[in-house]
Amino acid sequence: MKDWATMTELLLEDPGPEEQALTELQESTLINLMTCSVKQAATGIHPLGRVPRSKVMASGKLSVTNHFMTALPKLLSKYQRNDKIIATLLSIPLYFDLKLYATTRQQNSLESLLDILKATVENHSSSEVTDVAAKALETLCLNERLTSSKTEGSLLQVLEAVSTSLLSSNRSYEESIANVSLMLYSTL
Repeated sequence: MKDWATMTELLLEDPGPEEQALTELQESTLINLMTCSVKQAATGIHPLGRVPRSKVMASGKLSVTNHFMTALPKLLSKYQRNDKIIATLLSIPLYFDLKLYATTRQQNSLESLLDILKATVENHSSSEVTDVAAKALETLCLNERLTSSKTEGSLLQVLEAVSTSLLSSNRSYEESIANVSLMLYSTL
């Protein structure tokens, strides 16, 4: 279940001429399975009847981060149009060992993730996506080791996109209320 490289490859590759593409249901199922596996590996929460092992949990977080710090931006880019899949994938950073971005010099991967997060916030208005995106952003923002001038700039852009989206939604709501009020008033 922890063969995330194979799962990611299946999700990202274009099928050859003789191969059949995964259906949307198959993709969604594989992503849910992968995300559940990530959560189990990172948290140590295990199925009933299995004994938890703390060493496995620590190495699980490292494995999750090592694989997904470069793979997750690609997956998010591919599934940008699917709210449910995006919301599921955005839960993965919650299980990262964030210090790996600094120790493995993967700031570019972090910036890529933040850019995709910004695009996601700008393109999606469903509460499911924005809630998980906010949690992912909070996880990334609260880590002092990730702070650099480049990442701070990216984080500020994401926060600006979130606030712009909220203001736009609020204006739309207020306009809708005003239109309904005018219609009700005109019928009296």
